[in-house]
Amino acid sequence: MLTACGFFRAKIEAGDSEGNSIDTRKLLDTVERKLIIVNINLGDTEDPYLIFESLNAKGSPLHRLTS
Repeated sequence: MLTACGFFRAKIEAGDSEGNSIDTRKLLDTVERKLIIVNINLGDTEDPYLIFESLNAKGSPLHRLTS
């Protein structure tokens, strides 16, 4: 987890692709409003890779955003 935190910290500190600083308040607001986390509990005999492939290969989004 610390590696992921370091990665995102470095990206935020580096700024956008043009070197402009990142508005961290806007970033936090966007994450709070738009991030969707899905938790799928699998049994001992279920293959997580096959479940992911099944969900990911349907040709439609895994979630729908509402306004």
